[in-house]
Amino acid sequence: MVSDTIRRALICLVVVGGCSSESSAPATTTTSSGDATEGITAEVERDRQFGTEGKLGLGFVNHTAAAQQLHDFALDSPLFEVVPPEAREVLLRPDGIVITMPMSFGPAICDPGAPAGPSVVVATIDGAEQRLPVDDAPLRAQHARDCAVRGVFEAADIRFGDDWESISEVTMAGQVELRRRGEDDVTVEGITGSVLFSVTADGEISDALQVDADREVARVDVVVSAAGCTPHALIEAKRGFRFPMWVRTGDGEAVQIELEPTGAERAPFEALLERCAGG
Repeated sequence: MVSDTIRRALICLVVVGGCSSESSAPATTTTSSGDATEGITAEVERDRQFGTEGKLGLGFVNHTAAAQQLHDFALDSPLFEVVPPEAREVLLRPDGIVITMPMSFGPAICDPGAPAGPSVVVATIDGAEQRLPVDDAPLRAQHARDCAVRGVFEAADIRFGDDWESISEVTMAGQVELRRRGEDDVTVEGITGSVLFSVTADGEISDALQVDADREVARVDVVVSAAGCTPHALIEAKRGFRFPMWVRTGDGEAVQIELEPTGAERAPFEALLERCAGG
């Protein structure tokens, strides 16, 4: 007679191609509506286009064979303060097609004692909430940048001066001011123009714009020209008032920030742009 052990082995070989001595749950991609393995995945990326809007890129991929409706989404991460969900009625087409859109996020949480944890995108899809895990490498890169920028503004006030002298219809002369706030030395190592304005400092800017315990306030003379008033450039007028600047705090590496005139500081720039545009 065939023993029960041999009979079982023959059944495993013929029917299922082999049996394991240890039991294991079968792999599946369909779970409850709140699980991230429902068939939709999300991916965060630092997209250059969305970055100009202060947002990250968020891509959804539908791995199922049927279209699903996205209703809203929000980032839930220990790295950033939570913001309300963004309503976005988008049809997620099937078969792995990536749908990418801008994603807002809150201010960075720069407290080193803040609790850690995974980052997820909370999305309402076909009327059910799903928590979709995301790779937090792009989030950590954004977090590091945001905290570094915040550190610069905590160490010093940086602004355009109040007095501007018109040199020509498209050029004016004024100052950039650096005022120490904390205990760290602060040095502005460079400033560049925007799509609408060029800016030129009088002399080596890193020598002039440097504050420490012996000099709390520093100023440098600059010349600003509105030489890019083409129709295409004027479309980018919002970005045109942002001047990239590189600032080093203490012994750290230089951090890129954006210096933007606001309030009364902005009026001379707007008047210069109006003259350049022929208004």
